[in-house]
Amino acid sequence: MVAAAESVEWIEVRNEVEALMLEYNLIKQHRPRFNIRLRDDKSYPYLAITVDDEWPRATVMRGRKRRGTRYFGPYAHAYAIRETLDLLLRTFPVRTCPPSKFNEHNRLGRPCLLFHIEKCSGPCVGSVGVEEYAAHVAGLTNFLDGKTDEVETAIAERMSEASVAQEYELAARLRDRLTAVRRAMERQQIVADRSE
Repeated sequence: MVAAAESVEWIEVRNEVEALMLEYNLIKQHRPRFNIRLRDDKSYPYLAITVDDEWPRATVMRGRKRRGTRYFGPYAHAYAIRETLDLLLRTFPVRTCPPSKFNEHNRLGRPCLLFHIEKCSGPCVGSVGVEEYAAHVAGLTNFLDGKTDEVETAIAERMSEASVAQEYELAARLRDRLTAVRRAMERQQIVADRSE
């Protein structure tokens, strides 16, 4: 492959996201023979939050961007962002189900498994108010926007308040959420890793 190269060029970009997008566009444009990555119709995954929905949901998406949805990324590996989202759902229990499943559980009046394992606050069955759910969505978007210190501090303060008020079960849940947030922060540093 090196013997077949006629020249080497490089383009400086400001950050890794720009580098990923530039790589994606150049591979689509030039379709290099030796570079099989991204030559098909796949694109980098994004973590998307449907903020314009009545009950916004978080999901991993590829392809065309839709109106009313906030996108975070792109990320190099879909499995890594799914693991990060899984960790974050313990702290920010936002729904991840598609509208069909949401409507089905709403009709049945029974929540799904994610509600029972505390990874969804159950808006489909009315177990969470609009303001509280909006706070979960805002916390998740703030975290993904990089405001991780604020999120970590807020959880730690709530944990201390619960402990002082002798609400030890709540304090333990908040401790677990704080641990999940810290693990997600570590995970986010690994998510964009492009090692092969």
